[in-house]
Amino acid sequence: MKNILSKLIVLTGVALLGLQGALLAQQAKNATDSLENARLAQRSALFMEKMAQQQRNLQSRALALNIPMLLQKGEQTYALREITPSGEPVYDAPDNLVSVQTISANNVKAGGAQGLALTGAGQTLGLWEAFQNGNAAVRNTHDEFGGRVTLMNAGGFSSHGTHVAGTMIAAGADPNAAGFSSGADLLSYDITNDVAEMDAAAKAATPIRISNHSYGSTSGWTFNNTTMVWDWNGGAGDTEDWKFGAYNNSTQAWDEVAFNNPFLTIFKSSGNDRGDGPGTNPMGALADGGLLGFDCIPTYGTAKNIVTVGAVNGIAGGYSSPAGVTMSSFSGWGPTDDGRIKPDVVADGVNLYSSEEMSDSDYGFKGGTSMSTPSAAGGSGLLLEHWGNIIGGAPRSATLKGLLIEMADECGGAIGPDYSFGWGMVNIADAAQLITIEGYDGCQQYVEGSVADGDVFTHDIYSDGSSPIKVTLSWTDVQSSTTNNGTVNPGGANYLVNNLDLRVDGGGTTAMPWVLDPANPTNAAFTGNNNRDNVEQVLILHPAAGLYTIRVVAPATVTDGPQRFTLWFSGNGSADEDITVSGVNINSDRTFAARRNVVFGPLPVNITAPAHVRAYAGKSVRLQPGFHAFAGSTFLAKILPGGGCGIWSGDLKTDNYIGAKTVVLGDGERSSLSTPVNTIPGLSLALSPNPTTGLLNVHWQLANPFLAVTLRILDQNGREVNRQYADNTTVQAQMDVSTLAPGVYSCVVENGVQREAAQFVIVK
Repeated sequence: MKNILSKLIVLTGVALLGLQGALLAQQAKNATDSLENARLAQRSALFMEKMAQQQRNLQSRALALNIPMLLQKGEQTYALREITPSGEPVYDAPDNLVSVQTISANNVKAGGAQGLALTGAGQTLGLWEAFQNGNAAVRNTHDEFGGRVTLMNAGGFSSHGTHVAGTMIAAGADPNAAGFSSGADLLSYDITNDVAEMDAAAKAATPIRISNHSYGSTSGWTFNNTTMVWDWNGGAGDTEDWKFGAYNNSTQAWDEVAFNNPFLTIFKSSGNDRGDGPGTNPMGALADGGLLGFDCIPTYGTAKNIVTVGAVNGIAGGYSSPAGVTMSSFSGWGPTDDGRIKPDVVADGVNLYSSEEMSDSDYGFKGGTSMSTPSAAGGSGLLLEHWGNIIGGAPRSATLKGLLIEMADECGGAIGPDYSFGWGMVNIADAAQLITIEGYDGCQQYVEGSVADGDVFTHDIYSDGSSPIKVTLSWTDVQSSTTNNGTVNPGGANYLVNNLDLRVDGGGTTAMPWVLDPANPTNAAFTGNNNRDNVEQVLILHPAAGLYTIRVVAPATVTDGPQRFTLWFSGNGSADEDITVSGVNINSDRTFAARRNVVFGPLPVNITAPAHVRAYAGKSVRLQPGFHAFAGSTFLAKILPGGGCGIWSGDLKTDNYIGAKTVVLGDGERSSLSTPVNTIPGLSLALSPNPTTGLLNVHWQLANPFLAVTLRILDQNGREVNRQYADNTTVQAQMDVSTLAPGVYSCVVENGVQREAAQFVIVK
């Protein structure tokens, strides 16, 4: 794609150059959307009839084999999902303040650092629940819901369902139980006919865009509270349940309903099976997940087109570094039978405090991936609201999933994805900030496209060399025609249908995406050709300044194409070299960004209330005669690399790769954290003595004097080794670093809005 070097905004404030091309592009997109809608409507009608017939066949076969549709074990109710060809029944069962902080959603809610005050208002979310003591309904009269829960199936109130619903949408009648999308509505279903109901709800006059499913197939070992023994749910004589990692008929159906409804994002728990079993627990000889804990996500938790969520321990105050994220003892790990990355992401799922079903003011604690999943789903409801406010409409499911993965916080012992944490921990604040930047003039952060047989799609981005480049490709793949309904770890399995390939060309090289080795699941990710996942990601930690070309390469034959996809990219600069804003009246929020210069004039530019106008440029912002900012409006000009589009500052990933990039300082200067320095002219963070033998004096000057300050010491790998807090009246502190080994460290001072960093040296 040709790079646009400059932009001229004149007269009405509309960019006249390229308008005809934009109209033609929109017409082409409308035609593509129309064809896709017709094709998906036909697929959906056939799919619904197939689901109805399968349900009739299941009931008939269960009756013939004397298999109950509902099975009660103690307080747990199991619902029949399917019967394998060998006659084996497969049943389903159920699988917040700190949770909100853990995935940084507090920064986008009322009082948060981003000033967005998101509540999920205007969004309708779906909740499907397994039975518990025969009940599956949310207590819709609870104080936390305020009439925002609609019961779609009859039935008694469920403790599990009410708790999950609270995590998703609780208003905060008890502040410690506040949910994520506290202004959203919720539809409450049981799982009896979940797939068909998901399809219908996604096509309703008021469609759901997010659904939550905190349940899964009973697999491996389950503890029977009645007999007080472990029950085996796998094949007779097998030491591992075939359902772990399997792409079975149910998985296929979930992928198909997702493909038929490209604006529905399905969130599914990864399960709590890891370590279950008799004998030594959690890693006994027959424990689920084996000795290492891998390959224990069953059936439709392995679907390609959903967001499978694992559980980590909560982090009070939010993410700070990879070392601060600790895995729960139970969360299901991948890989799938064909080696795909699951879970996709993780969130807090340990001891969440939320609403309960015994009364309208009942609360309690629960843990499990059942709790981490509504954290991710409810947090994404906030993103839907923000998307509508900034971009308009709703994102495709591949777009929302790609955004969550692009902005996920790094977890684990090595950079890149793994089979435990997936692509990392959900960060709602970072995702919201990327949406915000997408709304700036000149700052494109994502693109949706399509490829047919053998096509190559290209898109150019620009790096000024100061920040890493990360590109995430995601697509909703056609369901696989091949399924596994009884074989343990079938060899050679591959359930990817349309194998798109991501490449990033620039700096004299071609960067390849991450790949994992399912035969060695503990190994760190490496780069190469990914032929398994329908999410691919490229990370360039040290880009050279200049243009980079993203390529999406289609296979020779695309099934049910053209294949739609989404690209997210961070670390890219403005699409425009220069911008001239001239002859306009601005009375709304606008941000203009250019890699070099932003010029206001020569024709009059009037900024009137309630406009809040920002200008970000790599070299200069010039105000010519005729520029006027009137009372009640605000204007901010700032020099930032790349026009401020591609910087990784504030909440955007600074903590993931410290030491591998340049950070932006408050005065627009740049300081490389990979080069030891003693003093930097103009730096608003001063460290002394430097080098130091044990005590470090820190003096700072941050822009916002009303926020408390956090001081952190990071080693050369970006791991936090010391932390200290200061109130909003303090501008200096002394940190004891005497216990740290000699070497180069970074001191980071931040207040949730601004962040300063500098290096120092410890000597002995």
